[in-house]
Amino acid sequence: MGGNFPPDQQMIQKRCVHPKGGWEEFTQSETEQSIGQRFEKIAARFADRLAIKSAKYAFSYAELNGKANRIARAILPHENRSGEPIALLLRDDVWAYATVLGILKAGRAFVLLDPTATPAHLAFLLQDSSATLIVTDTAHVPLVSQWANLTLSLLNLDEIDPNVPEHNLAVTIPPQQVAALFYTSGSTGQPKGVYTTHRNILQLVRRITNSLYISPEDRRGNARAFSSSMAVLDFLMSVLVGNASILYQLQDQGSERLLPWLVEEKITLIYVTMSIYRQSCETLARNPYFALSDLRFLIIGGEPILMSDIEAYRAHFPDSTTLILGYGVTELPGSTYYLVDKTNEVVGPPMPSGYPMEGLGISILDDEGNPLEAEQPGEIALSSPYLALGYWGKPALTAEKFLPDPDGAGRVYMTGDVGILRADGCLVHLGRKDFQIKIRGFRVEIEGVETALADLPGVKSVAVVAHPDQMGIQRLVAYVVPINPESSQPAALRQALATRLPDYMVPSAFVTLDALPLLPTGKVNRLALPPPDRQRPRMAVAYVGPSTPFETAIAAIWSDVLELDTIGVHDPFLDLGGNSLQAMRIAARVQEEFGVEIHLAELFAAATVAEMALVVAAALLNSPGLSRFFVPIQD
Repeated sequence: MGGNFPPDQQMIQKRCVHPKGGWEEFTQSETEQSIGQRFEKIAARFADRLAIKSAKYAFSYAELNGKANRIARAILPHENRSGEPIALLLRDDVWAYATVLGILKAGRAFVLLDPTATPAHLAFLLQDSSATLIVTDTAHVPLVSQWANLTLSLLNLDEIDPNVPEHNLAVTIPPQQVAALFYTSGSTGQPKGVYTTHRNILQLVRRITNSLYISPEDRRGNARAFSSSMAVLDFLMSVLVGNASILYQLQDQGSERLLPWLVEEKITLIYVTMSIYRQSCETLARNPYFALSDLRFLIIGGEPILMSDIEAYRAHFPDSTTLILGYGVTELPGSTYYLVDKTNEVVGPPMPSGYPMEGLGISILDDEGNPLEAEQPGEIALSSPYLALGYWGKPALTAEKFLPDPDGAGRVYMTGDVGILRADGCLVHLGRKDFQIKIRGFRVEIEGVETALADLPGVKSVAVVAHPDQMGIQRLVAYVVPINPESSQPAALRQALATRLPDYMVPSAFVTLDALPLLPTGKVNRLALPPPDRQRPRMAVAYVGPSTPFETAIAAIWSDVLELDTIGVHDPFLDLGGNSLQAMRIAARVQEEFGVEIHLAELFAAATVAEMALVVAAALLNSPGLSRFFVPIQD
């Protein structure tokens, strides 16, 4: 099912069948229908089985199908000019996923909007996608009002008539119809939309189902944010084969609850980013008694994988869990995979990205487009009949990146990624050809960040590179040559960028230089840029040191996570270069250090060490853990 694998991969794959059985091959003919048609067959077969669950809601397949049908009927009266997609601006919960199904059942395509993104970013996506209808809820209606200059209709999910029928619609949708428009970063800092079809998504479901023997008995964990294309694809890969899609809302529930949640929900398959994976391994090293025996597949990725990550898996996860490494792009998700168990040899670094899934081809090409021999680095080219259709509204870029397949097996996509093919056909991904990297699981092109930073007042020249932090997670570091050193403090630059770019594209550290190091050609010598130091950045607030046991302990945690030697108790978290993942790590460390349960929202709202100390002190007032922070008074 998974292509021409070497013996060790074949042996691991044979053990991938669910212990309860139930796997059925997803046939080629089943991809020649719409997503809605496939889902309706699954919903009829497993009507009473759990389809999707969150912390607040749980829908059976019959309930999910009925709710999707109601949403589809509410969408149909809205005009759909020239196939424009429908924009989704919704909270990450089960209703958002039901809405995706409703849009697809109505024969329309969807584009995902992140409610936490900047208004300018959201406005660009709405204009670029030509969306004429936005589906939202009451909580987000005020956000829509700022786009009064756009020609937009609005559908509020909370106002749909509850008497709208829930039976299946009589809408014929061909498999080649556009289903989704997924945005990814562009080289100029502007995102570009990748649009794909019902058939292509069903082919992805088929590849994963058949390669990993996914069964209706599986319970698939989904810890990605709804605005991520892979969160929606994870959901569809679950409900189109009949298993349960269990949502873990990372921002609300916190990373420290992930492991017990895996146990409680009997999750059998989940993807996690490298930062969450490494934090989980740290937790398992301290608490080796989590019963993760239900976890069949642990998929990791989004950033470079180290040999220490493989060793951590072998040390902390049960023999019944298979680790999966892989490679894919928005234009062709799920391209390769590599199976790791407790015994097989993994050759690296760099780590293997895997073997091509059934029906996909991989070539490594030189700058002239000629195939290279094994072990020679070049650009990764993917060939398949099931590539995305191209880039929305960008025919020239589509023609540049999507080429005819000389073998006539579909088309070839030039990824812009650099890699090698080992002698046995295993792909090794080496990085981006054009300085595009992954930050916290998001694809970021360096040039886009540099362009936005160079446009700020007071900046003479700039370079941006990625540096790994102490956990090996890539973070962006900006090197700035200011016109006037007093006019370009890091905090001010960071705040200005936050209004123009998504938070994952805002550099974590800023280094001020008198001049950028140059090569003889006049280009920036990126290898000569100094690593960021651990000094407290310049900021508007004066330094005030810790004065209480709580502040001292919390400042030490902040210092370790943010990799800064000195932190003032009134220094704002964001101005120190903090991001959401680091906030979750700090929250987990604080709860572990003080032995109390504190709602994550309270910890995230505490923007300084002093504010967080007050939150902790309040939680500890009636806790026996409080006494260890004070010296008893001697008579």
